[in-house]
Amino acid sequence: MTAQPCLRAITVRQPWAELITYARKTVENRSWTCTWRGLLAIHAGKTPEADAAEICRYFGLRKPSALTYGAIIAVARLVDVHDNCSGDCSYWAEPEAQFHWVLADTVDLRQPMNCSGKQRLWTPEADTATAVLDQLPARLHAAPGIDASTDPSPLEVIHA
Repeated sequence: MTAQPCLRAITVRQPWAELITYARKTVENRSWTCTWRGLLAIHAGKTPEADAAEICRYFGLRKPSALTYGAIIAVARLVDVHDNCSGDCSYWAEPEAQFHWVLADTVDLRQPMNCSGKQRLWTPEADTATAVLDQLPARLHAAPGIDASTDPSPLEVIHA
């Protein structure tokens, strides 16, 4: 039996991906849920949000033309997905969203990994996942509460 990679990805439009990357946006709003918990690559989609310039100005980000597109730019730990809580769980939670994906331990990649995104939750190609995981600090290689000395590293799981 081949082990599944320990990294999943989600494509997010800019500038929301940028806000997640720098740990300012800790909830991603989605109309669907998932059972995955663990490392989640943040892929900046190729198309920006329609009002990207206004969002960038409001949050003090670089202009939309200076942001990265079509690449995995960060990794976060997906720690929870819960039903709409009327937007009370976080500044970022939108009341009209059906599910709030709670992110923690976000790390930006020194070298963004160009790749095509997909809709919904997806698994990066093995070589892309390896290049992403190689850039992460050791603290992200094991889930909270797991003894990293006995649990295989993400790279061992991918290459198993």
